[in-house]
Amino acid sequence: MSNFFLYRYAQMTGDSPDVIPIVSRSSTLRVNPLRCTEQELISRLRKKGVVLQAVPNVPLAYTYSSSFSLGATEEYLLGYYYLQELASMFPILALSQVIPLSDLRILDMCAAPGSKTTQLASLMNNTGCIVALEENMYRCNSLINNLERCGVSNTAVFHKDAQYVSDLRLTFDAVLLDAPCSGNFCSEKNWLFRRTPTDVRTHTTIQKKLLSTALRVLRPGGLLVYSTCSLEVEENEYILDTLPDRCSLLPVSLPLGSPGLSSWQNKVFRNDMHNAVRLWPHRDGTQGFFLAVIRKESDAQEK
Repeated sequence: MSNFFLYRYAQMTGDSPDVIPIVSRSSTLRVNPLRCTEQELISRLRKKGVVLQAVPNVPLAYTYSSSFSLGATEEYLLGYYYLQELASMFPILALSQVIPLSDLRILDMCAAPGSKTTQLASLMNNTGCIVALEENMYRCNSLINNLERCGVSNTAVFHKDAQYVSDLRLTFDAVLLDAPCSGNFCSEKNWLFRRTPTDVRTHTTIQKKLLSTALRVLRPGGLLVYSTCSLEVEENEYILDTLPDRCSLLPVSLPLGSPGLSSWQNKVFRNDMHNAVRLWPHRDGTQGFFLAVIRKESDAQEK
C-alpha cells in the first residue's frame, strides 16, 4: 500500500513520490518557564554535554543532540523541559498568535499525555483555567504526572470522553481539539506498508462528532484549534469542510508549513481553507501534521 500513499502525497504536493519518504528530523524539546529560565536550562544541559540550538521563530523550542536519553535527567524529572516534537508545538503557538492566552477558560479535549496542555499552561503562566479531558485511565494518569512534573496549577483533569463535555455545563473562550487520527509515516514504523486506503476513514466519524461538540461548548466569538498528525485529506480538509457558515478559518503565521488544500479529486473546499496549515515531513523536517484556527462568529457578526 505504500505506493498508494506516496502517489497521493505526490498529487497533493506536486513533488516526486521518490523524495517524499526522505525525511531528516531533529529531536526537539520545549523549555518550561514555569520551572526555570531558558538560560538556566541551557547552562545545565550544556554542562552535561548536550548540544542545543534554538528553533527560529518558535519560542522556547530547541533542537538537541545528546549521547544519553534526555528523558532520564534530573532536569527532566524537575519539569524544566518537555520532550516534544516540533510540529506538536504549533497548535498552541498558532492560538497564541491570535489571542492573548492569560486568564482564559480553555478546553483541551484529548489532552494526554500532556504536551500541548503543559505548553498551554506555561504560556498562560498558570492563569485562567484549563479543563483537560482524557477517556483512557492509563493515559489520564500520564497526563496528571506530566502536569505535576511541569508545575501546572491551573488545570482540572477529567477522566471523560470528550464527546460528553457538555455534561460539565461550561462554555469556553478557546478549545483545543487534537483529534484522534490515523497518524503518519514518521510517527509509526512501517506505517506506509501497514495502512490501507480504508484505514484513513476509520477516524472520520469521531472527528466530526468531536468537532461538533467543540463548537457547542465554545462561546460566540471564541476560538477552536483543530489539529491532527495525519496527512490524509479525509481527516483534515474534509472534516473542516463540514463547519457551519458561522465559522471562519483564521490566517496564522508559522515558520513552517503549506496552505491547506483548496480542492481534492473534484471536491472544492470552503474558500478559506488556504488558512489551514499542512506540515510535510520531506519539506519541513517534522512529522506530518495539519492544523487550523477556527473562529465561531458572535451573534453580532452572524447578522
